[in-house]
Amino acid sequence: MEKYNMPDVRLIAVAIIMLLVGMGAGYEIAYITLQPQISDLQTSSKILEGKISVLKVQLTDANDKLNATKARLIEAETKLADAESQIASLNSSLQALAAPAVKVLSYRLNVSAGGHFVVTWKVTGGTPGRIDQTAVHWGNQTGDAGLPSYGFPKISQMFTGDTPQSFQTDIAAPLTTGPLYFRAHAVVDGKDVWSDEKTVNVTLP
Repeated sequence: MEKYNMPDVRLIAVAIIMLLVGMGAGYEIAYITLQPQISDLQTSSKILEGKISVLKVQLTDANDKLNATKARLIEAETKLADAESQIASLNSSLQALAAPAVKVLSYRLNVSAGGHFVVTWKVTGGTPGRIDQTAVHWGNQTGDAGLPSYGFPKISQMFTGDTPQSFQTDIAAPLTTGPLYFRAHAVVDGKDVWSDEKTVNVTLP
């Protein structure tokens, strides 16, 4: 029977060690070769991180500026709305001022029967504001402005002119006692306008 010779264990161990050493040397050589590229990548990574940080700061600053711009825009819109409201109010006031009107300025609350009292009134507004006629209408019945049956059978002296203008007339009270009602009336630019109704108490002398 042929004898089989077993390999020397020591030789096998040495071979394995040499193989491992050779592999380590290869890894070291590869690391040394790639080291510049690895350093470049690390440097590029740091630079990129710095740029990202700068962009984050710029983005935060841009957001802050955007929010501030939005706040200013809201404030401007609020001011614009207020200004439009004020303009509308002024226009309404101007229209009210421009509308023709008649206002009684003074008169006596009490007068003796058969006596006299003076009424002063003012006509304003209108465009161009031509007063075609104005006078005081009175009687012993109350009446509504603008109605032909207002119950004022008497009319004072007629006047004409241009607004704004004040007028004055003397009225003779009736011989009977009781309330006397009157309104001042005017035709301004062809439009009838009346004052509020006023009352004078006619008493015994």
